Amino acid sequence: MGIRGRKTVDSAPTSPAQKRPHDNSRHRELCLLAAKWLRRSKLTFPSCPYVAVELVTASQESPDVFGWNYWATVLIEVKVSRSDFLADAKKSFRQQPEEGVGAFRYYCSPEGLITEADLPDKWGLLWEKDGVITVVKNAERQQQSAQGEITILASIMRREGVKPRLFDYRKQNNEV
Repeated sequence: MGIRGRKTVDSAPTSPAQKRPHDNSRHRELCLLAAKWLRRSKLTFPSCPYVAVELVTASQESPDVFGWNYWATVLIEVKVSRSDFLADAKKSFRQQPEEGVGAFRYYCSPEGLITEADLPDKWGLLWEKDGVITVVKNAERQQQSAQGEITILASIMRREGVKPRLFDYRKQNNEV
C-alpha cells in the first residue's frame, strides 16, 4: 500500500503513450470480407467490379468499403462494437443522409450486434458469422453526395497512377 496522497507505481494511470495500440484486426477482417462480398457475381445485387477498402481521402467521409459499378455506388460501414455503431449516428453525414456517400448503404457487423430496428432509414444490414457474410436487409437507393464521391474517385485515380490529362475518346485514328 502506498503513502496517503501518493499513488504507487502499480496503480499509476497509464499515459496515452503507454497504452497498447488498439487492435483493429477484427475490423480489418470484416472490411476485407465485406469487400469480397461486394465484388461477388455480377448477377447478384449489389455487386461492384471496383471496390476500395479503408480509403482515407479529403472527403468528410472515409468509408470502410466503397464500391461502384456502372449505375450505382455502394457504401459498407463495418462495426465491431455497439459503441462504435452508436457513435456513427452522431456524424454530420449520418444526420443529413444526402451529405453521405453511397447510393446504397449497408452496415456490416458480427451476427446480432446490429439489428434491423437499429438501422437508419433505407440502410441495409449485413451480418458476418464464421467468415460468411449474409444479407439481413437489403439497402434502398438514397440520395448521395456527388462531391464526396468525386473526391473519393479522384483520390483512387491519383493513387493508382492515372496522370492528369485530357481523355479524348472520340479522336480520329489519323490524329496523334
